[in-house]
Amino acid sequence: MRRLLNRRTKAKNPNKDRTQRSSCDWLSPCVLILFALVGWSATRSTRCVAQPVVHVQAETRFELLYQHQEDRVEGALRDDLGQGLGDRPIRIAIQAVEPRGNSRTQRLVTMADGTFTLALRPGVQRWRIRIEFSGDSLYAPVRAERELNSRLADVQLRIDIDESIDLDADSIGIVIAAASAAGTAGLQITLSDEFGREFGNGTIGAGGTLGLSLPGDSFGGMGPGRIRAESLADETRSSSRSERPILRIRRAGLLLERTERGLSSDAVHLHGRLSDSDGPLTNRAIDIYRDEDLAFTVLTGEGGRFLWSATDLNPGPHRFHASFQSDTPGRPDARSESVDVLIQDGGLLRQVLYLFALLLAALVAWGVRRSVSRPALSSSAPPPAAPRLQLGKSSIRQRSSMVVTGRIQDCDSGLPIAEAALSLKMGADGDPLPGSSDEDGHFRFTGSQPGVFLARFSASGYEPLLTEITLPHRGEWSTALVSLRSLRQAALAPYREIARDHLSRPAAWNVKTNLEVADATLGPIFGETRSEDLAGLVDNAVYGPEPPTHHEIGVIQERIEEMRGQDEKAR
Repeated sequence: MRRLLNRRTKAKNPNKDRTQRSSCDWLSPCVLILFALVGWSATRSTRCVAQPVVHVQAETRFELLYQHQEDRVEGALRDDLGQGLGDRPIRIAIQAVEPRGNSRTQRLVTMADGTFTLALRPGVQRWRIRIEFSGDSLYAPVRAERELNSRLADVQLRIDIDESIDLDADSIGIVIAAASAAGTAGLQITLSDEFGREFGNGTIGAGGTLGLSLPGDSFGGMGPGRIRAESLADETRSSSRSERPILRIRRAGLLLERTERGLSSDAVHLHGRLSDSDGPLTNRAIDIYRDEDLAFTVLTGEGGRFLWSATDLNPGPHRFHASFQSDTPGRPDARSESVDVLIQDGGLLRQVLYLFALLLAALVAWGVRRSVSRPALSSSAPPPAAPRLQLGKSSIRQRSSMVVTGRIQDCDSGLPIAEAALSLKMGADGDPLPGSSDEDGHFRFTGSQPGVFLARFSASGYEPLLTEITLPHRGEWSTALVSLRSLRQAALAPYREIARDHLSRPAAWNVKTNLEVADATLGPIFGETRSEDLAGLVDNAVYGPEPPTHHEIGVIQERIEEMRGQDEKAR
C-alpha cells in the first residue's frame, strides 16, 4: 500500500524530481566557481613573506663526583646558570680499564633536581666513563669524559667569573675553587679557552681557591666562548677539568657633535664618529634621532666618520642623538650623548622673504609651463653631488710654482679621504709620478719639468677623477679641492633621481626606504616585480659589505634608462 501511495504521489508531482536534479546540476558549478574566485582574490591581495625562525638554546654542563669507596658516581646535569635540569634522558658509556673488561652502555633519566647516580662494579681500579645529553628545544647538547681511579681521590673544580668579559678592561678577576677528599692545596691549575690556548695558570692555596687578575684582552677575541680550568693527576689526586661559557664583549664609542657652519638659522649640521679600542668602524649604519623620532640613517665612512644635516626646522628647542644597533655577538649597542639645539624665530622679515621666494618660484614655474609644450617631471629637491675639481685663484703677481698641493674629500659628506692614490703623467709615454693623501686628505707632489700633465685622483670605493695640470702654475694648484664620489652614491644617484621625479613630495625620499619607494611609487607605474628587483639591486650596492663594481652600477643605470624610456612613451 505504501509503495502504491508513493507511486501516486510521484504521479501527482512529475516535475519535482526533475526540478531538484536541475537545481543541483547548476548549483554545484556555481559553488566551485565561487570558491575559485575567493582563492584567486586571496592570492592577489595577500603577499606571503617567509620569516626566519630563531632557536635559542642555553648552555649545559655535567658535574661528576666519584665515590670510590662506595663504587658509584654521583652527577648532575645543569644549565649555564647552575640550575638542575630534571627529567632529561642521558646516555652513559662505561669501560673498565684496569683490569680490562667489557664496555657497557646505560640510559638514565635525571631526577627532578637534575642529579643522577651510577653504580659501578666492585673490584675495578680504573674506569673510563663518557656521559652524553643529546639536547632538546631549550638546551644545547653536551658530552663529558672522565677517567676514574679508585686509588686516587676525586677532584672537583668550579670557575667563578662574570659571564660578560670586557676585553678593554685593565683587569678581570677570576676565582678557581677546588674540592677533594685528599685536600686541594698545591694543585696546579691551567686556564685555557675553547681552542686550547693557555692564558693563565696558578696553584690552589690552603683555602682551596686560586684567585687571578688578568687583562681583559687575554681572554681571546670578541664573541661567545668558554673558559676551561684543568688540573693534572698526582700521587693522591685524580685529574679534573671544568668549563664555563662566557661572552667576550668590546664596546663601541659613538660621538655626535654639532658642526658650526652656514648662516641658515633653521639648519643643523651634525658630524660624528664610531670606533672601538681596535680603531674606527666603517660601513656601519647609524640612526639619527630628532626629538626621539628617527630622522635619517647614514653609513660610517673612512675613519668611522659620518655627516648629516637637518633643514627647515621649526623654531624652538630640538634634541638630537645617534644610535648604533649592533648585529655582532659581543658588540653591545651604542648611543651618543644628546645634542641640544635651539632654533631661533626669524621674525616678520624672514616670513616676508619666504613668501616672496614662493611667489618668485611660482612665476618661474608658470613661465616654464608657458614656454614648454610638454614639461618634464622634475623635483625641487637638490640633486646629488657629483665629482668635481675646485682650483685656487691664479695671479700674475704670484711666483710660478712646480708644486701641486690640495685636499681630497668625499663629494657628499665633505669628509677627507685618506690614502687616496694620485699620479702625475706627462704624455702617453711619460713616467707617472705617484703620490697619496694623508689621513686628513691632504696631498703634495712636485712636477719634474714644465709642461701639460695628466693627473689622476682615485681611492678604493670611489670613482676616479682625471684632469690636466699645466706646470708651472701661478697659485691655482696651491689649494686645489678634489671631490670624489663613492661608488655607493654612484649606484644610488640614478635611483634617487627617478624616485624624486615620481614622488608626490620630494622630502618623502628622506624618510622612505628604497623598497618602500618601489612598492608605493614606482611599482604602480613600472610594475611591482620590476621595481622591487631594482630596489634590491640598489640596496645591495649601497648597503652591501663591499662597494659595487662598475658593472653593477651599469646594470642599475641601464634598468633606470629603460624605465625612463617607458615613461617618455606614456607621456
